[in-house]
Amino acid sequence: MACNTVGVQEDEGALTGQQSSGATEGGDADQVIDVQGTVVAVMTRVAPTPAPAVNVQATVVAELARAAPAAPLPSPVLTAVVPSLSDIVENTENGLVQIITPDASGSGFAVSNDGLIITNAHVVEDHESVTVRSVNGWSYAGVVRGKDDDLDLAVIKIAPLGHIRAMPLGDVSQIRPGDPVIAMGFPLSDQLGDGYTVTTGIVSSLREVGSTRRIQTDAAVNSGSSGGPLINGAGEVIGVNTVTFREYAGISFAISIEEVKNHLEALVAGREASALASVKFTEYDNETCQYSLHVPSGWKITDGEEAGCRISLGRYNENDQVGIVNVWEYPLNEGETLDEFSAWWSDSLAKRAGNWKNFTQIHSGKSTIERDGHRQDSSVIKYRWQETGEHCVSFATDTIVVSTYRKSALIFNTSLCDYMPPSVVEEVAAMDFEVWAPTPIRQRTSSP
Repeated sequence: MACNTVGVQEDEGALTGQQSSGATEGGDADQVIDVQGTVVAVMTRVAPTPAPAVNVQATVVAELARAAPAAPLPSPVLTAVVPSLSDIVENTENGLVQIITPDASGSGFAVSNDGLIITNAHVVEDHESVTVRSVNGWSYAGVVRGKDDDLDLAVIKIAPLGHIRAMPLGDVSQIRPGDPVIAMGFPLSDQLGDGYTVTTGIVSSLREVGSTRRIQTDAAVNSGSSGGPLINGAGEVIGVNTVTFREYAGISFAISIEEVKNHLEALVAGREASALASVKFTEYDNETCQYSLHVPSGWKITDGEEAGCRISLGRYNENDQVGIVNVWEYPLNEGETLDEFSAWWSDSLAKRAGNWKNFTQIHSGKSTIERDGHRQDSSVIKYRWQETGEHCVSFATDTIVVSTYRKSALIFNTSLCDYMPPSVVEEVAAMDFEVWAPTPIRQRTSSP
């Protein structure tokens, strides 16, 4: 089965703004489709507050009457503002996620801003890849990096994006029975829908269960809430919701967040990190168009797809193409900015989606990196799409960088089939696309 990818048709039709179709009716499922022909390239395009008056009378000593001065007014008492439950939920909800597998769904939460998600091991079971959905509906491909069935903890890795933010982690040594807690998750999503729910309760006790510490609470934890956070009154995660004893009303347990802190590094190193460490990388430098592409060596240049600024590489699993990488160049209109070009590109995606099934834009945002004192802005657009016909669903990412040297927009596109091996997600995350400054950032030394 071949993975079709958003592409660019650099022909006369593209220059005149005509739309080309990359769909092949009745094509063989294993055929590599030239989806580059699906892209339309239309390039026409307060006064200061006065000081208070001094109360002189209050300072006068009535010597004749031997009267003491008036007692000073008491200082105002400063009281701490205690956040409401709704404030705590609002401040932490961006770290809550739903974990979806082919068999079931559960909950989880972000522990870092680089894409690490914590959930229960029994939520992911033996799946190596899952779907991670944020509270505002964005979906991401996730790889299970490691899990421990005895601890009932698992770590999932997704691409770091602004829609999901890390939740602050608390200190279990400071909690006491009777402290208020909040449980968040996605229970009974098949009946209640995809929205998250909030339940409240108190810490009932702290218990040692086997070799791990558990927090007993009366906050309801229903099916689908497993893996979600248990939060204290300060808005910090103190536990991972894991189980409810249904035969005993009001008894639920959460794994202490200290178990997460103590085992996170080992869990992260569990499944894919060691495999990626042995992968060799290849670097392609395009001197004409002033960019570099750093990719795992398993990604091979497609025959006849390297010319000018353009390069195309494919990733194969046996005979199936499971991923593709493209770099394209578009000239900028006079005075056109990165934001303006990105808006045009996003709009053209939506127009091209008329030839696709299940087009969903997952994320659109802007990021900045700095190399050797040079700042480089880029626009990132992530989307899920499917060509008409019997071709694979793909997760695609377009990273757009403006080249000041070329006065053009360079687009780095990656697309992945959803049946790809989980290690391919790691490979894409490790890729590096660098557009040079007018004076190349990367200092090259001439051969002796």
